[in-house]
Amino acid sequence: MRIVVYFVVLLVGSSFAATDSCGLPQCTCVETPQVTPGYVRGQLERSTAVFLGTVTHVTFDTTRGAFAEIRVSRRWKGAGDSTVKLYLRQRRDVGTTCDLWLREGEEWLIFATTNDNGALASSFCSASVPRGRADSSITILGISRAP
Repeated sequence: MRIVVYFVVLLVGSSFAATDSCGLPQCTCVETPQVTPGYVRGQLERSTAVFLGTVTHVTFDTTRGAFAEIRVSRRWKGAGDSTVKLYLRQRRDVGTTCDLWLREGEEWLIFATTNDNGALASSFCSASVPRGRADSSITILGISRAP
């Protein structure tokens, strides 16, 4: 009898650990890393594109997922386009704690990689942050280029 009770407690407890307080699947990188030169340079090296920009439009497509159009103001890595389309998540209303939930008008420092479908994508697990929390990373990144 005790073994069954322990198993049920373990099973129920582990299912809660796999979701956040909103019931979304829990991200494996939920703790914000320390912004150090080594961390930022490592993220820069792993990224396909690194840029600062303002979200101009968010699109939800039932077959391809959610995308944000971002007007680039500064660039450290990647193509010189003035506008970037960034993949955000699979669905409009459901995501994970790993997903970036960008809104129109927000300014973000984005570290993006190319996903399996060839689209630029970013998540909470990258060094992407809202502009208000980006000063240290921008200082570490150094000189940027115009789009």
